[in-house]
Amino acid sequence: MNPGPSVLNTQYQHTPGVNNNDILFNILTSLESMHKKLGQIDTKQSSVRNITVKLVEMERTMRDMEDSQNFISGKYDSLSTHTRTNTNTIATLTSQLKTLKTTNTKLKEDNALFRDDIIDLKCRSMRDNLFELGMPVSMCVSIEHR
Repeated sequence: MNPGPSVLNTQYQHTPGVNNNDILFNILTSLESMHKKLGQIDTKQSSVRNITVKLVEMERTMRDMEDSQNFISGKYDSLSTHTRTNTNTIATLTSQLKTLKTTNTKLKEDNALFRDDIIDLKCRSMRDNLFELGMPVSMCVSIEHR
């Protein structure tokens, strides 16, 4: 705060009985006080500059974090969709596998029945052939049980 020339003129005019050294001392003291306050202002201005730099860095970091969060969110949504699709596919495949197992079991049972029928037919055919050749029936029974 500069007192202005009019204040200086009235405050430090040469007055009889006042030493010029006292006036200069008072001016020097005022200047030192102003210099000290300017130093404090410079320190505070430097602190404000440092805070501003840190705020800019924090804003950049926040933007980077938001970008990262958006990327992760997108990946999560994508993985969730794939998981739902895979879950549905697994459920469908499990159902189809159950049907195939049932069909396979039925086919095995039918195969066993057909095998027994074929063996029976072969035995009957051989027995009929043996009857024609005149072999005793007891031999045919032992052939059937093989």
